[in-house]
Amino acid sequence: MDPSVLTRKAFTFLLSQLLLLSICLTSFLSPAQGSSKPTMATDVFLLMEYSTGQVLYSSREHDRVPPASLTKLMSVYTLYKIMEQNSYSWQKPIPITTAVKRSYGATANLSVGEVLPLRDLYYAMLLPSANDASVALAEALAGSEDAFAKQMTINAQALGMENSSFLNASGLPIREAGLSHQHYMSAYDTALLSRQLLHEYPQILTVTSMKTAPFRDGARRLNNTNRLLEAYAGLDGLKTGFTSAAGYCFVGTAERQGLRLIAVVMGTKSVQERERATQRLLDYGFQNYYIANLWDIFTEEDLFYEQGSPSPLPVKIDKTVFFVAKKGEEHNYKPHIEWQFPSSLPILENQQLGYLSISYEGAKIVDNIPVLSKEELKNPFLPPFFPHLVPTFYGL
Repeated sequence: MDPSVLTRKAFTFLLSQLLLLSICLTSFLSPAQGSSKPTMATDVFLLMEYSTGQVLYSSREHDRVPPASLTKLMSVYTLYKIMEQNSYSWQKPIPITTAVKRSYGATANLSVGEVLPLRDLYYAMLLPSANDASVALAEALAGSEDAFAKQMTINAQALGMENSSFLNASGLPIREAGLSHQHYMSAYDTALLSRQLLHEYPQILTVTSMKTAPFRDGARRLNNTNRLLEAYAGLDGLKTGFTSAAGYCFVGTAERQGLRLIAVVMGTKSVQERERATQRLLDYGFQNYYIANLWDIFTEEDLFYEQGSPSPLPVKIDKTVFFVAKKGEEHNYKPHIEWQFPSSLPILENQQLGYLSISYEGAKIVDNIPVLSKEELKNPFLPPFFPHLVPTFYGL
């Protein structure tokens, strides 16, 4: 055989083996698919786990930005509170006044003088994001939209929403000169409010998961503006929003295998962009996190033996502790106990001796978990392996 043919075959074989090796090395060295944080089309967003309130990924989450119709989430929260305080029925008749004439954009085409049940206006506010329905409810329940908006701000402050203020019930731009900057929310506050809504009033998901709902005794249908209900598995809410100042905004919530996430996206440039951004946030959360039991990750030795030293007394944690853990990163969760020993004996069984915290990448994600004594201790003559208790008991 021609030596040149053998040379070419050897070269081809060697090249193929090098290519295969490079592919294997790339696969080995690259992070697992979905483990890296997604690139976002906006720089104002947040991903939160519902049960713990733990923030999993965020950017500029405390910036005060125009919220558009995400405002209506606080309108709904305020509506629920007023209904509770006054024992209002969902069938409460709401007269439509001339105040609705100032509404524009998305509306339910309400007619001045007609009377509708509260439920119809509630559906109209949540599904097609009807601004006139928001105004009608605010007027009927608080006497004026201004009074309703003031109550919205009071409710926000009570929830710890430090970067939120409201001037109307709909989220429409404020036309009065110099006031537009006084109506705002942050991505974090929006997630905080959404979490509270789901906690106090989980029935809201029954409505936000509807694609359509009857209106005016079935004379017409209300269509939901949330297109992800059909496109994203497990998603059942929560609210869309748009104004030219706010851009395209969305609060999405979805649940899979017992893990519920809340994604907030603000300031995107199109419906498609906000949907892609929401999907990326939710995908990142579901692919990389799970609800962990404390004892799934730590042993008693992990928790109570710090730097190889035993705990000063037999201790325990007498409650179930759950937190959100990142898959494959369990070894990076660090426990720490802040001991708070009593100044005298006896130490009683179940007496609190300190607090457990758990940190990930330097940030506390679990805090203030009580550490209790397992048994009573009466003898002041402590064993030699409890040296750091002696100064406490003897005042040294």
